[in-house]
Amino acid sequence: MPPALPISIRPYELADIPNLYEAARESTATVFPWLPWCHPGYEIAEAREWVAMQVENFKAGKEYNFVILSPEGRFLGGGGGPRGGLAGPAFHACRGPRFGDLLDHPGRPLLMSSCIAW
Repeated sequence: MPPALPISIRPYELADIPNLYEAARESTATVFPWLPWCHPGYEIAEAREWVAMQVENFKAGKEYNFVILSPEGRFLGGGGGPRGGLAGPAFHACRGPRFGDLLDHPGRPLLMSSCIAW
């Protein structure tokens, strides 16, 4: 197995609202067909509502969605899984115009590394 990427993950915090919003807006052109919530008219209020819900759900043990950060602390995206755990992780949003931007290590998707880190 290749070495894990130098990333960190953590639960969402309210301070992540602007980062999620910006990442979603940057990604709509390529992810909207697969992630209908990430639509061209996505608004900050949607990010605010979703992040607030994730903070509460994590505290209550209902969902375990997380933020993916670069070694410098830059918001790279988010991931998580269905209710009840990470059995089938999903990618939520990413910085950059396409999923290919998640490959900052040849052949090693960022989401895979984040799940290993989790």
